[in-house]
Amino acid sequence: MADDRVDLAGSQTRLSESPGASAFDHGRFAPGVVLAGRYRVIGLLGRGGMGEVYRADDLTLGQSVALKFLPEQIDTDRASLERLLSEVRTARQVSHPNVCRVHDVGEIGPSAGSGQGRRFISMEYIDGEDLSVLLRRIGRLPADKGIEIARQLCAGLAASHERGVLHRDLKPANIMLDGRGRVRITDFGLATALQPDGRGVGEFAGTPAYMAPEQLEGKPVTVQTDIYALGLVLYELFTGKRFHNVTSLAQLRDRHADTTSVDLSASEAQLDPAVARVIERCLESDPRRRPASCALVAASLPGGDPLAAAIAAGETPSPQLVAAATVQGALAPRAVVLLGLAYVALLAVVATGNWNPPGQFGIARSAEVLSAQTRDLLADLGYPDPPADTAAGFAYRYPDWRDRSIAESERPWAALTDLRPAAVYFWYREQPSQMAALETGRVGLEALSLPLRGVAGLRPHDPPFEPGSVYVERGPDGSLDTLYVRPAAGTGPSSPDAPPFDWSRLFGEARLDPTTFTPAEPEPALALPGDRRLAWVQAAGDGPGPLRVEAAELAGRAVAFRVLSPRTTFEFAPSRFTLPVGLTTAATIAVFASLGFLALAYLGAGYFMYRNVTLGRGDRRGAARLARVIGALVFVSSWLVASAPVDVRVFGTLHGAAAAGLFAAAFCWAYYMAIEPFVRRQWPRVLIGWSRLMAGEWRDPQVGREVFLGGLTSAATSAMFVVAGWLTVRAGGEPPLNEDFYFRALSGGRELTGALLQVLPWAVFISLLWMVLLLLFRRMLRSDLAAVVVLGVLTMAVAPTGQWQFATVMIAGNVVGLMVTLRVGFLALVSMIVVGQTLASLPVSPGTPGFVGGLSWIAIAAVAVPSLFGLYTALAGQSVFGEAEGDA
Repeated sequence: MADDRVDLAGSQTRLSESPGASAFDHGRFAPGVVLAGRYRVIGLLGRGGMGEVYRADDLTLGQSVALKFLPEQIDTDRASLERLLSEVRTARQVSHPNVCRVHDVGEIGPSAGSGQGRRFISMEYIDGEDLSVLLRRIGRLPADKGIEIARQLCAGLAASHERGVLHRDLKPANIMLDGRGRVRITDFGLATALQPDGRGVGEFAGTPAYMAPEQLEGKPVTVQTDIYALGLVLYELFTGKRFHNVTSLAQLRDRHADTTSVDLSASEAQLDPAVARVIERCLESDPRRRPASCALVAASLPGGDPLAAAIAAGETPSPQLVAAATVQGALAPRAVVLLGLAYVALLAVVATGNWNPPGQFGIARSAEVLSAQTRDLLADLGYPDPPADTAAGFAYRYPDWRDRSIAESERPWAALTDLRPAAVYFWYREQPSQMAALETGRVGLEALSLPLRGVAGLRPHDPPFEPGSVYVERGPDGSLDTLYVRPAAGTGPSSPDAPPFDWSRLFGEARLDPTTFTPAEPEPALALPGDRRLAWVQAAGDGPGPLRVEAAELAGRAVAFRVLSPRTTFEFAPSRFTLPVGLTTAATIAVFASLGFLALAYLGAGYFMYRNVTLGRGDRRGAARLARVIGALVFVSSWLVASAPVDVRVFGTLHGAAAAGLFAAAFCWAYYMAIEPFVRRQWPRVLIGWSRLMAGEWRDPQVGREVFLGGLTSAATSAMFVVAGWLTVRAGGEPPLNEDFYFRALSGGRELTGALLQVLPWAVFISLLWMVLLLLFRRMLRSDLAAVVVLGVLTMAVAPTGQWQFATVMIAGNVVGLMVTLRVGFLALVSMIVVGQTLASLPVSPGTPGFVGGLSWIAIAAVAVPSLFGLYTALAGQSVFGEAEGDA
């Protein structure tokens, strides 16, 4: 059959064009006949290979409809009837102004005069003609009218694809134009559903002259298969000629076998070059080289703004249409210079603020150096055996900020370094077995966000100490504050004849002069191991004290040594993660407000996600892509921050990291599916930069513009926090410090890398959470501004108690950030949180000597490089100093 001559176009024959048809050919049903007791026939509209179409009046609804009947010879065929029903099922999934609406399936019996029972489809009646007839009558369309029709075709076909339906038989005969020139895509008889892998059933079905190469070969079809047919229709629309003007399947296959890219620039002089490029891309033989969506085809056509048109029509634009929207993302060169200087100045304010802790903690040595120094000390004290497991890092114990000597100091953070034991300290642990953090007692956002933080590393007192464990604390300058050895099982008491332990070595490690201390009675409330207890008290006026030293020995070895001050509690190793007993009313409100916000966000996200998934809405591909990226980042960062050496335990660590990555990926997928369709409908322009970034267009000017403006907003807010922190300390409050991330970064290069990698997943998660809350308040208040202001003000409930300066900046920052999100884009919100979290969590004090200064430069580079690169990208090729290169 390959060489037989066939009707390759397969056009439906209209009554007026049917050879030999008279003007009085009424078909099988004469005008006036009532079918199925409901439809009164007006007349025959047309007939072809797929049956007859009649115009009729729906007597029940009082409107005109079209009735489509299968040919009599195939009406009784079960496969044909199933195809008829399938057409109705498929077409009813798509509701769009540019798609012909299908109403229902009806049936008439022999009593209606047909001779046998027959089924039919009732559909929207379109008072016009199909595109094939129009083109035969007038030739090609004017360019402006052709572009208008092309955009409507793209919109209707995109709506079909968004509902997971491939047409598979797009051709001029299946495109109707009504009396006002509006497009209707008809005839979904060969349509098929898209599978989860983005492909449809592969079979030889359709009109050969309008088939894509893969469709002609019976291979699985995709969205790009319909786009190939769209390109053929566009060619015919603008030229009045068929692209494949052949008479047999063999000739058609020969044309498809030529994989050379189509070039219309020379042969079709009447085509607009921009239109020609669009058609050339649609007609690529390789589906992967065709446009990714019909929305991208529409966006590539000359003039117009498809996104604005969709919004004006009250439609929800597709993700592809949002990504392809026409926006002015480029910034003027003068604005780029001014904004760049402002950004650098704000970072300088953050880095040089005199309240900033990194440069004033006095941390002189890295965790690796202090760990080696501690191991040498333990070997000298009689513990030479290498342990089975170790862990180390920096931590922070909250001092009493009501102490005016600290709050009124010119350098309040520096005043903390004089405390004993130190407020900022290095901790080191050894254990004869493998350690695993319990992570107990967390509350609020910190507890519920652990999946995004990854596998948490070991902490000073988590897990609890077991027999044979060793715990050491040192101040930021390396001075010893605490030594605690829990004796192993079976350790005997000290011999009465054994010489007493020489404590001068530990006094030297603590950088204390033993001659200034006098013996004292041990404190009974301080439970220390050992069978010989000792204590010393510093003489008044010596050092920052008066200090007290408590010690204990067992079997001739030191098992405890603690430097205490009058402010120190006698409870050893209190849990760092339990809420203190006796919370103030304000603190209790803050805790429950945080949990309330999270509950509201989770419930809202769950409700939105359920509706979107059940209704088949949402950018599933974008959600899957985001989930993969977030899951991978959390997996890698979780493994990096976990306190596990490279040994057999690495498999357990990898298992935990994989679980954290999968959980984080599921969370982000659910949140994205919850908000994306609503944001795309409510604020579609908010997703332009984000959609382009998700499509891999990271050098797009709009992407760069959003990244930089988000970073600039966050840098301004961080500078405000510098001032607020200084004012807070001056007022006797506790300055903000994100010690979980901050001290993790100080623990070493591996932990720093993990902390940096965790910032992006955390920022995406928080951004999605904020958008859920914003959508909820927007629905309740019916106003963007009211929703932003109310949500920003409500953050007062979760601000730290007694810190009005910090709370004020938080509220202002949140309100400004949400306004920037609605005005600039969702990507700007993510950029804001990334920059803000990095500046708040990592050392930003480049003037500090030693390794802290080096880490500070890494932190500054982590926020400055992406933002400034985004600013450069926003130039869109313009030169800062004049004309763009190549324009001279």
